[in-house]
Amino acid sequence: MVGGARWVSMAQLLVQVMRLFGGMALALIMGASEFGLLAVALLVTLFIDTTLKDLGFSAAIVQKPEEPGEDLSSLFWLNTFVGIAMTTALFIGGSPLARVLNAEGAGALLSYAGFAFGLSTPAVVHWALLRRRMNYKAVAALQLLGASITTIVPLGLALAGWGAWSVVWGGNLAALATTTLAWRLSGWRPSFRFRLDDVRPYARYSLNLSGSKIIDFATANGDRLIVTRWLGTLALGYYNFGFRMMLTPIKILNSLTVEVMMPGLSRLQDHPAELRSAFRRVITVTAVLTLPVMLTLHVVTDPIFRMLPSQWQPARTVVALLAVVGAVQGVMSPMHAVYLALGRTRLLFMWSITLAVVSITGYLLGVQHGVVGVAWGYLGALGVLFLPHMGIPAHLVGVTLRRVLGDLAPIVLAGLLLVAVGYLTVGVTGGLPAPASGVLTGLAALSTYGLAVFFLRIPALGDLVRLLPLPSPLSVRLLAWLDSNPMALTEVRAVGKG
Repeated sequence: MVGGARWVSMAQLLVQVMRLFGGMALALIMGASEFGLLAVALLVTLFIDTTLKDLGFSAAIVQKPEEPGEDLSSLFWLNTFVGIAMTTALFIGGSPLARVLNAEGAGALLSYAGFAFGLSTPAVVHWALLRRRMNYKAVAALQLLGASITTIVPLGLALAGWGAWSVVWGGNLAALATTTLAWRLSGWRPSFRFRLDDVRPYARYSLNLSGSKIIDFATANGDRLIVTRWLGTLALGYYNFGFRMMLTPIKILNSLTVEVMMPGLSRLQDHPAELRSAFRRVITVTAVLTLPVMLTLHVVTDPIFRMLPSQWQPARTVVALLAVVGAVQGVMSPMHAVYLALGRTRLLFMWSITLAVVSITGYLLGVQHGVVGVAWGYLGALGVLFLPHMGIPAHLVGVTLRRVLGDLAPIVLAGLLLVAVGYLTVGVTGGLPAPASGVLTGLAALSTYGLAVFFLRIPALGDLVRLLPLPSPLSVRLLAWLDSNPMALTEVRAVGKG
């Protein structure tokens, strides 16, 4: 899994950096109101893309123990038909749906954004085969191609005055390009075969997964739907600005868990000790990667907003809160892959219902206090859900919750030290120009975190070295030094014992 994680992590790092800065640039070009209308269109298309585009068959293909055969052609034609149907339905129903969401100006955007589904669903099986074969170079190439087009084309069109339409047409072009390349890289071609009997063996897994995806979408995006419906598109523009910044590292981690962890754990189902070891290592390295990014964003919020136009100042507190949300959610993100890898999609569906009820309750309680209240509701819901969310998958692989919390404790401590030093540095450098204050605060916070992790959690550093694209001689030397360091935690040698 390490080689695959390296390819996917580096690709996703580039992808999400492009999307983060591209999204921020588009927001500044468009303004909060038009950015809010665009957010409505993207929210609807994200729902379809996340929950319905592959009907859960992509993960089922990856997880299936036996090598797929002619049955893939039936899945291909089913997904293609669904994609065309979604494109047609959104083209006809875009305007009525926008009125229901209290965002009538987004109707035309919705109608044409749906073209991406008809263009992308013919490649669902091809993407799944690349993941099943663990051809991560190809997966990374597809991700980078799509991100490049959806960043460069919209920016160019927006500067030319196309506004929100720039993102719609950029997305459609990216769908066409990635589908073409996926066909070329996978080498698989469908036959003219469609049989329901081919679909049935995948259906139980995929239907439970699709159901959980629909509920998960409501959990993860219900806050923005509620903001749109009760507070309007201007408030959504402010909220979505912070949401996109929070979402960047989460998407990187989700890609790691879906593209790498899920296929890797699937192969370890019959090897309990190795499964436990892989589970614990993924949790710790995920936490080590997530916390410094999100908590640094939290402490540099003030310098960042001092550099932005005044119209974006209402988003300041939202960004600070959602950065903390991202830190917690990033630690929780690998758990989803455990259910998929072990084929426990029914249990995943049941847990997703619990997540949705608690999360939406938090959003609804918070919306009474505006967008800041929604962000607080989001954070409160994660606090309620954290322990069972971590404990259930840990139990499935034979690891105790106490052990999981013990693995995370030193990393969380390092994160708290980062926040303390970050706040202190912001106070000291507050009189400097905003860019200087932000850079100094970020350097001080990250340096503190790095030193703390070095002293508190050496084994996680070893896994990070394996993930980074370092020259082989340097990696070997670093790993040898870490393994021989007397401060290394001996518990990793017994990691398989849970």
